[in-house]
Parts: sequence; C-alpha cells; structure tokens
Amino acid sequence: MAFDVHETVLAEEQNKLLTKSLTQKQNYLQSLIESQSTYLIRTDQEGHYTFANQTFCQKYGLSPVNLTHQLFTTNASPEQQEQFREVIKKCTKLPGTVVSFRLQENSPAGFQISDWEFVAIPDSLGQTNELQGVGQDITEKLQTEEKVKIYAQRINDILESITDGFYAVDKDWNFTYVNNTSERILNRRRDELIGTSLWLQFPDAQTLKFYSEYHRAVREQVKVHFEEYFPPTNSWYNLSAYPTPDGLTVYFQDITAQKVAQDKEFENTQNLNALINNTQALIWSVSSRYELISANQPFLDTLAAQTGYVVKIGDRVLFPEYNNYILQKWRILYQRAFSGEQYTVEETHEHPEKGPMYTEISFNPIRDREGNIIGTGCFSNDITERKLHELKIQEQNLKLKEIAWIQSHEVRVPVANILGLVNIFNYRHIDDPFNLEVLANLNQVTHELDQVIRKIVDKTNELSQDPETSLNSDKLPDNFLNLH
Repeated sequence: MAFDVHETVLAEEQNKLLTKSLTQKQNYLQSLIESQSTYLIRTDQEGHYTFANQTFCQKYGLSPVNLTHQLFTTNASPEQQEQFREVIKKCTKLPGTVVSFRLQENSPAGFQISDWEFVAIPDSLGQTNELQGVGQDITEKLQTEEKVKIYAQRINDILESITDGFYAVDKDWNFTYVNNTSERILNRRRDELIGTSLWLQFPDAQTLKFYSEYHRAVREQVKVHFEEYFPPTNSWYNLSAYPTPDGLTVYFQDITAQKVAQDKEFENTQNLNALINNTQALIWSVSSRYELISANQPFLDTLAAQTGYVVKIGDRVLFPEYNNYILQKWRILYQRAFSGEQYTVEETHEHPEKGPMYTEISFNPIRDREGNIIGTGCFSNDITERKLHELKIQEQNLKLKEIAWIQSHEVRVPVANILGLVNIFNYRHIDDPFNLEVLANLNQVTHELDQVIRKIVDKTNELSQDPETSLNSDKLPDNFLNLH
C-alpha cells in the first residue's frame, strides 16, 4: 500500500523550522532581558517574586532559583509595603495601566532608592495573576542631585553675600543672573532684568566702554578691567568682566565716592602741608631715586644746619659729603621701604651735653595708583624723654619685684613662727612656766619681723626718692643724620 505523505513531511519540516525560529527568538529575548541595565521583575498578586532578571539579582544578591515566596518589599518599611499593596490593587483593577512606585529600602547592598513602573499581565484566559515591573536604581542620581543642589545654593549664597555687584549674561547678552548688590547699585529689580537684553535695558551703555570692552572679552576670550562713567546713574564704576562658555560674567563696584575724593586731592594736599609744618618732628618723603618729594620746614632747617645745603623739592637727599658709613646706612634704610616694608627703627647717640639721646624714625612706602612703589614717607621724632621714662619704669619694676619677693618669702617665716607660738600659748593657765618661754620666743620673732618690715620700707623709700627725669624735647639731636 502506498500513502501520499508529502503534505505530512512538508508540515513536519515547517514545524521544525518554526520550532527552531521560536527557540532562537526565545533565546534572543532571554538574552535581551538579561542584558538590560534596568531591573525587570514579575510578582504575583501577593507581591512575591515569580521572575527577576540577572541585573536585579546581582544587585540585591538574589538567586533566580530561590526567588519564589520572597516578597518584593521585604526590606521596605511597613508604610512602603502598604503602598505597594495599593499598587497591586490598582494594577489588577485597571489592566494595562502603568502605575509608578518609588521604593526606599535598607537592602543587603545598603540603602537603596529605586523608581518602578508596574503593569498587570493577563494570562491566556484574560485573568490577571502577575504584575510586571521595570525599575531603575536612582540612589546615586538623587545623591548627586542633592550635592549639586547644595553646591548651587552655596554658590548662590556667596554671590548674594559679596559686596561687589555681579551679573551674568548669555551669548545673546540676556541677563541670566543678578545678585542683590547689583539691584541696589543699579536701582533695578532682578525680575525686571533676568531674561532681557543688557543693551535694551541700558541702551546708553552701547556708546561707552561697556559695549566695546564686553565684546572684546567675548571675542578674544580674555578678562577685561576698566573704569567708566555712566551718565544715567551719574556714577563711576570699576568693572571686571570674564568670558564663560555660556556668555559673560561681570563684577563691578560703584566708585563714585572715590572719584569725588580724587577731585579733592589738591585741597587735601594743601591741608596736609599745613599739618606737617605744625610740628617739630621731621617729616619728609623720598623718591626711589633718592630725590626729595616733600618735606616740612623743620626737616629742611635741620638738614640745612647739618649740611650747609638749602635743599629743594627734587634735590637728592644723600650728599657726597657724608662718609661712606652714613651713606650706606641711609641707602639700606630707604631700600627696605622701596622693597615694600613698612617699619620703624630706633637710634641712640650720645649728646656731648645732654647725654644719651633717642630718635624714632618710621618709614612707609608710597605707591602710585597701579600699586607700584615710587618712594617712601619718613617721620622722625625725638623720643628721649619717653625712652628715659621707660628705663626708669624698668628700674622701678625691678625694685618692686624685689619688694614683692621679700614680702612673699622673708615676711612669711616670722609670721608663720608667730602663728605657731600663739597656738601653743597656754591661755587656760596663764602662770604656766612654759608661757614665759613662748613669750620670749615671740618677742624674738617679732623683732625679726620688724627688721623685715624695715627692709621693705627702705626699698620703698628708694623708689620715692628717685629724682624725676627732666627732658627738654624742644630741640632735635644736632647730629640727627649721623644715627650713631
């Protein structure tokens, strides 16, 4: 008997091809699921795992074969567990609806925060028995966002606390940030400025340095610093602008008061000359080339008396008539100030009639507007009277220390002996023969205390009998420039 099995064979071959294709697709799907960086899980209607991909298992230290009967919210708080039960109810009631859920738990991997989306999965009969969830660990993301938020707040606090005005513009010259100092200086609210054009808000600035310097900073990608007067506010500003990848940031100060002060410089100079000539102290200033910049009359008179030269402004103050020692000494003193040091020196010399004389000389560097040192200001004063008083006080302090030592050491011994004798005196039996011996010893110790007191009195008299030092500070030392 012969049977036609052509159709059967073709069906079997087709079935094999379909089975092979299905197996390949299943393997591909499984590989795709396991290679996902996101979490893929399934749970039953009680919240127990029925499936979890490899990424999830590795993160939480779970084994795919031991997932059954483990709750998805095992490590969550009771409140979170109740919230997930509500998610299950909602998904079951509304199949196909995606329900979001954020899980916070203390898992074996540490504190974790993950975002999930759950949806109910109906079976072949249309019954909902499982939920499928897609999740992602956002712990690090939230931590990073919090750090960024804290850092941004810190930057904002700094910008709001600085005394300089600060604002930023984007590449289209629109304001993106304005601090509160800028609001005060410009007399404009930030909500009026942010998002609007700098040149539309301040059109007058386009004809001034603001426009050219800001554009140069952006064009050449360099910092610019300048001062400019702005007529609408009747103010002078000191500005520094820095290019950024997004535009330009500007720091500025209102220096109107400084400019007004500069206008009074001449008047102040005249007043200063009047002040420095109203003293017997020597006041002068010297340029870095040792040329006289300014001086009061006492300095000029003293220098003329010592050198025979009538010195004028612009003349050198170091003369070849000085010996090498004097020249070198003053060069060193001036050079210290020219190098930026502000300092004071004391010099001592012996006056043939008045004895030791003391002079204090102060040096203060003079700078131009750019901060460069162009000279030094000098102030010399006779401090002989003060110095002698200091020496006298030092001598008196030594004597006071000696008196204090005597009081704390030599007085203590007889006083202690007196107290001891008083304690052993027999007050109940005055006629006790032992009391006579106590009184004899008490008499001796009392005389010892009297001697110590006399010694203290003599030391005290030495302090009160020292003659007061009388000094005449009306004249400066004749050999002031010698600095012996």
